[in-house]
Amino acid sequence: MLTTGDFKNASNAMGQGYGALADFANNKGLWFYRQGELFSRRFSLTAAFDEFIRTNPGALKKGLTEAQQKAIVSKANPYQNQK
Repeated sequence: MLTTGDFKNASNAMGQGYGALADFANNKGLWFYRQGELFSRRFSLTAAFDEFIRTNPGALKKGLTEAQQKAIVSKANPYQNQK
């Protein structure tokens, strides 16, 4: 327990998970919207990574450099912004 608030919540059987549950309950109208945005971000990164691996088949064996990682992320951004 790091702070007095954490100790109080734990003693009231409201551990760290309580904050996440309370946030979900307070913003439940936005939950589906946020999950859709999260899916979009993850899928665009997966599509960019897949395209990179198809064009550079041996890249994973050597390990990705920081420049390659940045290139994948920058390729993912246009996928996410397509409408």
